[in-house]
Amino acid sequence: MSWHVTAKEIENWSSSNAREAQSLLPELIGKLILATVNPKNFHFPYGNSILTGGWDGMLSVDEGNPFVPEGNSVWEFGTNTSINAKAEQDYDKRTSASANKKLTYVFATTRTWAKKETFQIEKNKESKWKEVRGINTDDLEVWLLLAPAVHHWFAEIIGKRTINSFSIEQSFKSWSNQTEIPLSSELVLKSREDEMTKLENLLENEISIISISSSSFQESYAFILSCLKDNPVYSSRVLIITTQESWNNIVQSNYGLILIYKDFIPSNIGDAVSNGHFVVEALDADNIKDKRTNVILLNKIRKSIMISALNSMGTEDADKIYNDTKGFLYAIIRHELLVPRELFNPEWIDKYDINILSTILFANSWYRLDENDKSIIEELSGLSYAEFEKHLTLLKDEKYPPIRLVGNTWQVISKIELWYLIANRISINQIDKLKPIFIKIFSEIDPIWNNPSADKWFFNTDSLKFSGYIRKSIADTIALISAFGNSNMTYSTNLNIAINSWAKELFEKNFNVEAWYSYGYELVHIAEASPISFLDALEKTLEDKSTTKIQELFKDGGDFGGCFHCNLLWALESISWDTSLFSRSISILAKLSELDIKSSMGNNPLSTLENIFLGWSRNSNISLENKINVLRYTLMKDFPVVTWELLFNLLIGSITISSIINRPSYLDCNIDNVEIRTQNKIIQYNEDIITLILENIGTNEQRWNPIFDNINKFDENNYIKVINTFMAIDINSFTNDNRLLLSMIIRDKLYHHRKFNYKDSEDSKTFSTKLEEAFHYIEPDDILDKNIYLFVLGRPNILNPVPYKSDDKDAYKRDDKEILDLKKEVIKEIIEIDEFKLFVQLVQKIENYHEVGQLVYSLYGELYKENMLSLLLSDEQCILVCAKSYINCLPFEESLLHGLGDNQIVEVLMARDFNSELFEIIKKQKDNIQKQFWESTNANYFRIKYEDYMYVNWIIEQFIIYKQFEKAVDFIKYIFIIIRRSELELDNILLVKVLLEINNDSGKYDQDTICNIITHLQSSSIEIFKIKQLESKFINFYRTMPIVWEKDILKNPRNFVEMLSFIYSPKNKQDEQSEYTPEELQNISTTCRSIIDKISLFTKYDDIKEMNGERLKLWITEVRQGLKEIDRENMGEYFLGKLLASSPVGEDEIFPNEATREVLNDISTIDLDESFIIAKRNLRGMTTRVYDEGGNQERIISEKFKSDANNLLFTHPNVAKLLNELAKYYSRDGEHEDIRVELN
Repeated sequence: MSWHVTAKEIENWSSSNAREAQSLLPELIGKLILATVNPKNFHFPYGNSILTGGWDGMLSVDEGNPFVPEGNSVWEFGTNTSINAKAEQDYDKRTSASANKKLTYVFATTRTWAKKETFQIEKNKESKWKEVRGINTDDLEVWLLLAPAVHHWFAEIIGKRTINSFSIEQSFKSWSNQTEIPLSSELVLKSREDEMTKLENLLENEISIISISSSSFQESYAFILSCLKDNPVYSSRVLIITTQESWNNIVQSNYGLILIYKDFIPSNIGDAVSNGHFVVEALDADNIKDKRTNVILLNKIRKSIMISALNSMGTEDADKIYNDTKGFLYAIIRHELLVPRELFNPEWIDKYDINILSTILFANSWYRLDENDKSIIEELSGLSYAEFEKHLTLLKDEKYPPIRLVGNTWQVISKIELWYLIANRISINQIDKLKPIFIKIFSEIDPIWNNPSADKWFFNTDSLKFSGYIRKSIADTIALISAFGNSNMTYSTNLNIAINSWAKELFEKNFNVEAWYSYGYELVHIAEASPISFLDALEKTLEDKSTTKIQELFKDGGDFGGCFHCNLLWALESISWDTSLFSRSISILAKLSELDIKSSMGNNPLSTLENIFLGWSRNSNISLENKINVLRYTLMKDFPVVTWELLFNLLIGSITISSIINRPSYLDCNIDNVEIRTQNKIIQYNEDIITLILENIGTNEQRWNPIFDNINKFDENNYIKVINTFMAIDINSFTNDNRLLLSMIIRDKLYHHRKFNYKDSEDSKTFSTKLEEAFHYIEPDDILDKNIYLFVLGRPNILNPVPYKSDDKDAYKRDDKEILDLKKEVIKEIIEIDEFKLFVQLVQKIENYHEVGQLVYSLYGELYKENMLSLLLSDEQCILVCAKSYINCLPFEESLLHGLGDNQIVEVLMARDFNSELFEIIKKQKDNIQKQFWESTNANYFRIKYEDYMYVNWIIEQFIIYKQFEKAVDFIKYIFIIIRRSELELDNILLVKVLLEINNDSGKYDQDTICNIITHLQSSSIEIFKIKQLESKFINFYRTMPIVWEKDILKNPRNFVEMLSFIYSPKNKQDEQSEYTPEELQNISTTCRSIIDKISLFTKYDDIKEMNGERLKLWITEVRQGLKEIDRENMGEYFLGKLLASSPVGEDEIFPNEATREVLNDISTIDLDESFIIAKRNLRGMTTRVYDEGGNQERIISEKFKSDANNLLFTHPNVAKLLNELAKYYSRDGEHEDIRVELN
């Protein structure tokens, strides 16, 4: 070996590198031990750890070798020049303190140590230790020969040249340093803990070849290095060999190595294994086909995990790297953001015609079964699709291929990388082919736009002729060429001018809303490719918005969400990064903000403006100073209303969360050089915003509302300036309504400042004083307007609240007392001014009119009783509520009703509490009054006390008498909530009457209550047929369980047959007469289906024997016999299969349970088997998953079915067959999910 290390070389290295030798010797000894024996206990600290004290090494082995003693040993090391003295000193120190005849003492050195033998003989004579040994340079030279991997590593360290073989440390460093940003082992290890464990386990087993397979050799190789490099048990035995000659030399070693070949394939791998060496080979997916054992397959790492790994490397844009490379390691290593140190051109570049390569670049991704997509490929390539795909089939199998086939979708792996590889070879003729394709694809109008439903996106997403893959690919290609074409391609014409003309031609075909909708997300790419044409077209659209109906793009996306206008906004966001187009893009966003926007989406034109102009966000490369200029000279001038709202949203504290706006995919708009936003700059920007606000207040009274709404965001100088300006305005320029609104806003601000933010400082006092001055200036003169704030729902904001302190628990009580006093003073003042005329006006203006009636009673008692009773004649709800709240305070006597009309009596009764006193008086009233009362009640009125529970059945009965069934349900709902049903003696007959009278409209009645009533009745003594009638009627309510029907069917399979007789017609229809109309038959059939869908053959009931195998077979046999008797033979297999599919697992945790296995194995049919499989799949329902999870859920389900099938293979072969079919289905489903993730 060219890297053989001699004793003399060890001595010389130790002399020249004393400090390094001292640090490295423990590591060298440790590696030699691990490479040549199997330690039970091993502790050999090295590096900085050697300074921690204690033994230099401690070891325990069952079987030693010439250098490692058997049993337990302790080790000391020395690299001093005077090695004899060091050895004696260490021995004396350790012997006096720790001598033990069960331990071997070993002293090792990197020096010649001529007196080693003498040292061993003399010390062993003392018999203080089990044995005393010494190791010097001569020993190390021999020991290294037994451990080639350690030998190689040490040779590298002392500077010997190693050719065609490398240590794992050296190899990993070489791999990691392929890029300026070093590659991390996380790129290949993250989330692969199971695979790492499997490799380590295989290395502990019998000597063998271990194959690691992934999408590329590069990834498999990096995984092996990363997995083994930090484990000293393995790394001390690893060698990477790059030539056959070196391989031949190394495999002759007698001590077991872990060999990895690279850049060649050994012809004698078997010799290595025979000589006791593991061979770990890195393969790609194509080379794994013939491997049978010891194979570790590396599945693709999920997107989110790979992005996390890239982020851990310190990359600037991990998302972009992943999206550009689809997460393939060999493409990641070549990505420009990682700055590759060496780039090589793959061999396929010169093997394949540029026409083939440019076509896959332009098309990028397409569905190989879509005839329209295939026609695009044929236009681009000039070949038949079949001929073209022959080339692709070969190309995808090349080393580092540019394209892959995922399911039936072809997809370029890294479009940007392919562009740089072939751009300078693409001809003008190939570029020109893109124009008609581009126009044809994007001229198509999406027919879904004309669908009357708001949920357009919820319908068929393939409504357009060309697939989403090809649409996105062509638009993205145009953007790519526009950005890089002039610099990377040999094209005689300016490509940007050409692409602008293409886009202009496209846009001018249709300016209407349906065109903007139909462009889809691809509009973002088209706008980036030709921003001028895009902006021109959008401006023309907005100029004639009555014709183009562009505002329709800004309506809600329906119950299922969706955003029709987001693509347009994202396109404008991308364009706004171009400084030359910033003002123009912003003006269009402002113009869009002026539209009548019906959408409730947070993403709207104004929110986009906010995200761009926020001082602290990094959503624009325009300086803050220039943003102020745009606001002042463009937006405020041309769009004053929009800009006024925008300015307040830009003040510090208004918006605390900013969304990242869309960025161009390719255009270099200096995005990475966004101005650094220091705190001082942000504060100055805020000052400039305030200045703009002050400059533009004018005399517009509407503009003062947002100013005072945001007054706390102004500093002292500015809020004083604002308030002084405000108070200089002629008060008569404000309308009464605006004075009221402004006074409420200022009062709220003043209250919150004094309540929560007041500080004993001059600034706080000044703010409070100035704000109160503004309040009194604008406060309404009208007594009602002045005091309306007191009668809001909730606690009103008074001018002088008690300041909030966490330890002052009575602060709010003192506020409430003042509020109550103020309310009473106002009521007194109003009634004294004009008795009840002004009082009624107050009630009509306020929110809390209920409280006012109570206040009148507390102030005047029965003094104004007649006035309040007269209010019962009003048809205004607020006045009626006020009067009734007063009446409820009066003593309740029958005399109160004397002299009142029927309507007034009803209102008085409605004003009283819902209790026994009221019920007894109601019983004495005329029938028409009782009828009107029960018709007037509502759910908010049902507040019955515990002592009045005996009236519950009477109340339900009244609702039935007066046909108020919906209210009866509401009342029962209330009763069920507040009372345990066990404490109620409900009249079940009344409950049945209520349910029989109402319809089964799930939207009109409370489903939970109806289902609770049915559940209550199912355990009652009500006749069975009535409960079955209710179960049938409300079977479509999601919580209605047909328990009585289920029991009947379990007891008597003929009941199931009867149900099926309504679902299926007889084979000879003329033989059967029906007493029902066709419509009735249809309804009965639907009900029967719903009941069968909810029943189970495996529910356990105390009064029914459990369904074992024999009983279940008899039950099914009788069903089949019954169907045969009524001319419906073989018609029930579908429903029988569904019932069996809902089987639980058996006692052995295997699906299905034992009874179902007996049926499926002994008396099944083809139809039953098919139904069982379909039903079992459908029972899974909807699933949720992480966006990049792929088919993991399906694989787990598939493996469970496989496992169950294997367990039943020899006992229930037909069941095993069915379970294997289910396993295959879920396996395919998992593959589809994997494909979906890959293509996204």
